Amino acid sequence: MIGMALSLMFGVGGFAKLLARRPFTITVATLLPDWRWAAIRSAALGVMLLEICTCLLFAIGSRPAVDVAATSSCALAAIFGSGYYLSRRVGESVSCNCFGGGASTLSRLTVVRAVAIAGLGISCILVQHSELGIADSYILRSGAVAAALAIAAFRTRREVLPGPARYERESNPIAAREGGVR
Repeated sequence: MIGMALSLMFGVGGFAKLLARRPFTITVATLLPDWRWAAIRSAALGVMLLEICTCLLFAIGSRPAVDVAATSSCALAAIFGSGYYLSRRVGESVSCNCFGGGASTLSRLTVVRAVAIAGLGISCILVQHSELGIADSYILRSGAVAAALAIAAFRTRREVLPGPARYERESNPIAAREGGVR
């Protein structure tokens, strides 16, 4: 059941991004300003295709397919969660484009959603391997890690994650007086 929900979410998100590639590619370009355009397009396309492959693997439903899909959902969760921190680093409000477009921006809620996705992916693996008797300790550990990441996401301040704009303001008194460099 959890796998099918994740399959639906990644399928809708992946196909929506693939149909509206430009907004998501611009989001990736904003988050990775030092990358070349070809690498940005490749990274954006890679995320879209990984989402679609994850959807298909969850839909297949066999134990190996779900294990790979759950692992890739954790990797996608790490990518999505890091988007918020990269947006803080570049010092801009960045559109989420989770489902191909939209007005929402990357925020701490993005990190919480990413932790939830990772937790669901881990739970898919645990449910499949529960007859082995190892699930209970992993559930406790993964729950503790997810709680710690969620707390860290809400407690992170901008000063902890400085971006290039902050360095330029500190080294350039004119830019600091004018409110920063954009």
